[in-house]
Amino acid sequence: MGEVHRGMDVGWGGVERPVAVKLIAPEFARHPDFVQTFIDEARLSYRLCHANVVQVRDIGQIRQSTGDTYFIAMEWVSGADLSTLLKKLASGPGQPMPARFAVLVAVEAARGLDYAHRLRDAGGNLLHLVHRDVSPTNLLLSFEGEVKVTDFGIARWRLREAVSLPGALKGKICYMAPEQARGEELDPRADVFGLGVVLYEMLTAHNPFSGGAQRPDTEVLERVREGRFRPPSEHVLLPQGLEAVVLRAMAPDRTQRYATCAAFLEDLEVFARREGWSMSPSQLGQFVRSVLEAPPPNPRDPAHADTVRNPELKRKTPTAPRPFDLALGAQLAQLVTEDADERRPLPSETLPGKVSAIVAKPRTVAMHEVIPAARPAPASPPTTGTTDLVPLKSRTGLWLVLGLMGLAAGGIVVVAVVNQRATQPVAIAAPIAAAPPAPAPAPLAPTPAPAPVRSQAAPVRPPRPVSQPAPPAHLSIITDVRANLYVDGKFVGESPIASLTLGAGKHVVKADGSQLGLHLVAKEETVTLSGGESRALRLELQ
Repeated sequence: MGEVHRGMDVGWGGVERPVAVKLIAPEFARHPDFVQTFIDEARLSYRLCHANVVQVRDIGQIRQSTGDTYFIAMEWVSGADLSTLLKKLASGPGQPMPARFAVLVAVEAARGLDYAHRLRDAGGNLLHLVHRDVSPTNLLLSFEGEVKVTDFGIARWRLREAVSLPGALKGKICYMAPEQARGEELDPRADVFGLGVVLYEMLTAHNPFSGGAQRPDTEVLERVREGRFRPPSEHVLLPQGLEAVVLRAMAPDRTQRYATCAAFLEDLEVFARREGWSMSPSQLGQFVRSVLEAPPPNPRDPAHADTVRNPELKRKTPTAPRPFDLALGAQLAQLVTEDADERRPLPSETLPGKVSAIVAKPRTVAMHEVIPAARPAPASPPTTGTTDLVPLKSRTGLWLVLGLMGLAAGGIVVVAVVNQRATQPVAIAAPIAAAPPAPAPAPLAPTPAPAPVRSQAAPVRPPRPVSQPAPPAHLSIITDVRANLYVDGKFVGESPIASLTLGAGKHVVKADGSQLGLHLVAKEETVTLSGGESRALRLELQ
């Protein structure tokens, strides 16, 4: 029903600051009901003053010849709404928002909503404010990591003058509480449910009721009224304990839900501290900038798609030869004499030092073409990568160089063997006068011929002894109030439990009494049991 423009608030002395100016859309400006709703939003928004709520700078009326209209000038939040951020994340591989940032956004939004729920008039009376439209489009994220609730246009509060028809639905169906979808009287727990749906969507990249599918509104509305949705753990693997907080915020029965947004954010903060997460707005701002400023990946790019589907392809991508290999190939090619018309100089900058070389012109060879050679090709191609860098016609010279090097190495080996077998020292033709004569070395024993190598079977290692499993241990769990018990993340029953059979080793025991409807903090403790041990564990929840 409205349109938003970017404006400039000019103050005394020409001081300027950007603002967002909200106007009634021209097609709705002639309807009294829409005008009254807009005026109610302006009156309510002007009362709100909190860091997690969009601030209103000014409200007023514009008189025009075509008719009067109204405006709301709000603070300009440099960033984007949560819906835009989630769509940007989904445009890539469809990844959800990191859990620690999703929890931080929910905590900050819950602060703003809890402030609005506790708002009072000048006489100190509660306004009984309910936002009724908590959704990703109404949560703004700034590049500085701020989270702000906006758009109280359909909020229900005690001084509201615009009257809704009985049974009329206002808000987005996918984020409504079941009692809101049934047209019942609302309280702040409806906003708790809406924020729980937003947290569910941030953690899983799926809406719990629409599921990303194009379902008819009637089907989605029926699912909302019944509170039917899949647990978030069926979409992603969440840290232990986070799913229980989400499910309690989204309990279809409002009596089983968090009574206030303050209780909701307190459990989220306790969970974040237990996980050791840094609830830093600056890191959230860096994440928002990284997502919004990064170009979206092109799903039609086959290289990107293959990289996403199979990261191992990165390791198989051939790399360019190193500059040293190019220089070596060029220097080897310089040893070959070729026709003058098939030579071209190679710039000296491509080689180490001031070496210049002559390389053959590149030649395109088909895969099935037979390359003529001066001598028969070896049975197996060489495995070194340097020969592939030498032009085809210069490989003859390369093999010649390698053969000469092999002959020289063989000659050195022969001389060394002869020196070892010599029984008399070699006489020096011109002895040095200053040096005393060296004593004659003892005659060397003839080197025996090497014995033929015979293959021997590897010794058979004896099998390792198999350790016997430790006998099971027994653990009894007692709590001060009735609670659900979990061992290593699995539900084992309600307390008390006597003689629970467990394996030897470390086990994480958790007691959760949230099903009692009280604000109890779940307790968790790690116990180490040895084989055959019996132990009793007591956990205090109150």
